Amino acid sequence: MLRRNNPIYTNINYYGIHNFQLAIIEDLGSSGSVTKEFILSREQHYLNKLFIKFPFQTMNLSKTAGSTKHYKHKPEFGLNRRGILNPMYTRTK
Repeated sequence: MLRRNNPIYTNINYYGIHNFQLAIIEDLGSSGSVTKEFILSREQHYLNKLFIKFPFQTMNLSKTAGSTKHYKHKPEFGLNRRGILNPMYTRTK
């Protein structure tokens, strides 16, 4: 059983993993060959289609590409993931 507090994990636990699919919609090329702006523009393109065609069947709560609903990580989170910022902190292998 998945125990994370995210809508996707909650729904997988509720509906079962067999009711979900992962699909790669578009290959944008190798890492570093495209700009972040281009990636976000393609993501926004697909989000627009998703929210227009299936407005009540989406788990993505953010309608804006690259957004995490205005959540800001602490500045040190991206720079140093040692100690308490490490997801594996206090867990055994």
